[in-house]
Amino acid sequence: MQGPEDDAGLAGKVALISGGGAAGDGIGNGRAAAILLARAGAKVLVADRDLKLAERTVEMITAEGGTAAAHGGDVTSEADCKTLVEATLDRWGRLDFLDNNVGIGSRG
Repeated sequence: MQGPEDDAGLAGKVALISGGGAAGDGIGNGRAAAILLARAGAKVLVADRDLKLAERTVEMITAEGGTAAAHGGDVTSEADCKTLVEATLDRWGRLDFLDNNVGIGSRG
């Protein structure tokens, strides 16, 4: 998946990406961030309101040999935000990056 020259100092770091899902096999900002961080050697907790979308991102990451886990959560809920951080810490014992990448786009 990567060589030592590609890790950009991210190997072994842990990232939490909210809004890490995307419809189907599309690549939105959250999914792209999750994939790129995993390619650089980070472990990634991919969160999305729709767990299935987060799980698809994890499938894409693990297919490339990366490390990731999916978690459902709505970052407009304080309790869900706390749960996402706790899930990351429980799984990997640390949290180095938080990418709050949520939003809904539309074309007009």
